[in-house]
Amino acid sequence: MVVAEVNQLQYVSLTHRPPKSLQRLLVLERLQDPGNLGTLLRTAVALGWDACFLLPGCCDPFNDKALKAGRGAAFKLPMAQGGWPDLEEAVKMHKMQCYGASPDKSEADTGKQLRCDPASITQRPDVASHPLCIILGSEGQGLSKTAVAASRPLAIPMSGAMESLNVSQAGAILMFALGGRTLELYKQVDMNLQQ
Repeated sequence: MVVAEVNQLQYVSLTHRPPKSLQRLLVLERLQDPGNLGTLLRTAVALGWDACFLLPGCCDPFNDKALKAGRGAAFKLPMAQGGWPDLEEAVKMHKMQCYGASPDKSEADTGKQLRCDPASITQRPDVASHPLCIILGSEGQGLSKTAVAASRPLAIPMSGAMESLNVSQAGAILMFALGGRTLELYKQVDMNLQQ
């Protein structure tokens, strides 16, 4: 018989972090598939994101399937959980801009939606240099009305042959595109092209 004593996993408080210590925050709302959740956590760790905030309705990040898909990322990435008031407090404290992943083409046509491509992002110093969070919604329902109201729409330009991407695929693209190091790379490439 093997017996092990394990510390109970605890969530962190994002409002107790020093100012400017939270530059990139992944926010998940009602994400129910543990495979997708684990993959998003793994991607966040790999791309250097600072933390993840789980809103109500998300599956357990310490679920076996989530841990397997994430390769243990839930133990490496600071994780917080709570409701909208908790998230709003952290966002306000860290002066973050919130973006909600949305495939809604009607918003893209009006110019309200930030297109997640190098040309659009490098022209937006507010995106490149300020703290931000990305809110990803449930696989089947997308973002709630509360999430839509609390964020600016963010889209991945697509050819039109597909309506949407899997949430973990979309999240990986968005985290890569909006990560601090990636934005510096975009600027460098842009400067080289202009010379």
